Parts: sequence; structure tokens; C-alpha cells
Amino acid sequence: MDLIYLTIDSATGNVGIDISGTPDAPLHLGTTEFYAALFERTVAGGIGFRLKNDVGELHFGHGAVGGFFAGISGGEDNFFWSDSADFRVQAGMKIGFSAHATNPESAALDTYWYRNAAGIMQTPGALVIDDRIGLGGAPDATIKLRTVSTTFVAALYERSNAGGMGFQLKNGAGTLLNVGHGSAGGFFAGRGDITDNYFLVDSDEFRVQSGMKIGFSSHATDASAAVADAYLYRVSADVVGVHTSIQGGHKSTDGTAGATASVAVAKVGGGTRTLNFKDGLYINYADS
Repeated sequence: MDLIYLTIDSATGNVGIDISGTPDAPLHLGTTEFYAALFERTVAGGIGFRLKNDVGELHFGHGAVGGFFAGISGGEDNFFWSDSADFRVQAGMKIGFSAHATNPESAALDTYWYRNAAGIMQTPGALVIDDRIGLGGAPDATIKLRTVSTTFVAALYERSNAGGMGFQLKNGAGTLLNVGHGSAGGFFAGRGDITDNYFLVDSDEFRVQSGMKIGFSSHATDASAAVADAYLYRVSADVVGVHTSIQGGHKSTDGTAGATASVAVAKVGGGTRTLNFKDGLYINYADS
């Protein structure tokens, strides 16, 4: 049988087992093995340690159903519980970061996560993610949202007070584009907010700024690659300008030579002007 050396410091009362020199704590164990001690409960149930000071107790140990716990009682009221699959905290607790660099006990949390409800985690502060975000699937873009529900709406962004709401897009040249829902309704896109937008659309109208044109680029697929060479523009109140020839009906090249068409428009001040076309070209008008 191997001998065990017991050392008792008469000055402090500290006890040392298999150590050389003076024990540094009330119980000081020395060993050449990985495990310094084994504490075994001989009946079913958890087992642990109790630490007690002038402000209370802390219990930590091995739970009755496995895992490691630490808390204020023997496993039934614990701060956290962990096994090889989970790390769990109580429903009302927060997981976060203290503002103190080295001693988290000396400063309150200013950044943390907590449980809002079943399946919902929440943080009261801002969230910064250095890389891509994937919601519902692996991200193949900076932000990817893949809905797993059967509803039509994949995402909802809601402003909690009165006013418009939108997104701001900034390209590599530093140019901003804002798109969103205007404070008075409708969809807008522009350089600023709702007060400086390219267009506004609601259920009744499609509006552009008074100095803008609505037109067609000569490029077949990329509208930004060529300027509009056929467009409409605002001349003044109730007057629209057309910067192109107007064509109506069928062209003779369609195999419908002699085909005619008419377009009726309301006149300023009342009445109607009918524009007449033949073979796709304007020929005359008639007022009524």
C-alpha cells in the first residue's frame, strides 16, 4: 500500500495531503494523476459542493439526470445546467457581457441576450454581424432570408411611431438610394426621404417629380446602358409633352395595311380630342 503524507500547519490549521511544504489552503491536495479527487454518491441522485460566505451559498456539481450545474440550491434552482448537447440557463436570466474588462462582477451587463418566449431570443441593444446572415438557410448573399412558412409575407419591418419607413442602399461610389413606404402611404424610391423621391406609387397613381421624364431606353435589356430616346414629360399643369412620334394601331409591315386606330383624350377646359392613326402613323385629329 502506498503511503499518504498528511501535513497540518499548526499556525493556520491548513491540511495538506501528499504535498511538500506548507499547505496553501484549508485543504490542499497533491497528486501526480489527472484527477485530484473523486467524490461518489452511493445512492441515486445528484452530487455536488456547497460554497458559503457572508452573502450566501453557491452550489455546483453533477445533476441527478446528468450534466453540470451551478446555482443557489442543490440542482433545483440553478443558474445554468450543461451536458454534452446543451448549455441552459433559467428562463428569466440574461447571457451577456459586463462593461468591465476583467471583473464582470463589478459592472452591470450592457449587452446581453434573453428569452422572450418559446422559440424567440431577444437583445435590447444593437447587433453587429461581421459576415453574411442566413435566415432559414445558408447565406449565399450578404443577407439571405428563406421563409419556411406557408404565408405570402416573408418578412415584416414595422416602425413603432408615426412616419415613413424604408431601406437605404449605398453603392461603391457612395451614391445613396432610398426605397420604402411613405409617411402618407405609397411606395417611393429616391435620393433622400419621402420629400425627395424619384417616384411614388399608391393604389391610384404613379407619380414622378415634375422635372423627370418617363421613357424608354434604346437598350434591349439594360435600361441604364442608354438614355431614353422616347419619353413623356410634364409641360405644365394638365399638359403632357411627348418627345417622340406617336404611333397607334397596326403598322403596314404587320400585314395589316390600311388599318386605322383612334385615341381619345380629354381637352383642357372640356371636350375631347380624338387622335386618328393609319398604318401606325398619326394622320389628324377631331374635336368634340
